[in-house]
Amino acid sequence: MPVDKIRYYNKIDIGIFLFLLETCLEHKGDSYKGIQFYEDASDEVERVVVAKYEISQQLNGNRRNSVNLSLFISNCLFLDIKSSFLYYIKET
Repeated sequence: MPVDKIRYYNKIDIGIFLFLLETCLEHKGDSYKGIQFYEDASDEVERVVVAKYEISQQLNGNRRNSVNLSLFISNCLFLDIKSSFLYYIKET
């Protein structure tokens, strides 16, 4: 992949990921608040936050499990997802 296209392809990947994330959350009935940012930062910036989510799941009775998720787009070939979200997926 050409180096100058990495951020472009990462934007496509993160868009697909956000669509799947929201579709799965709605299907499961979990509540969430999502804020998506559309910033066109130059390629000089290493990472740019593109979305923040607060996800909440109903557990036994009135108890709720919640997690905060931040998604970044990068000049590198990786997707940075905070570990608390990975814990959320594992537990549910």
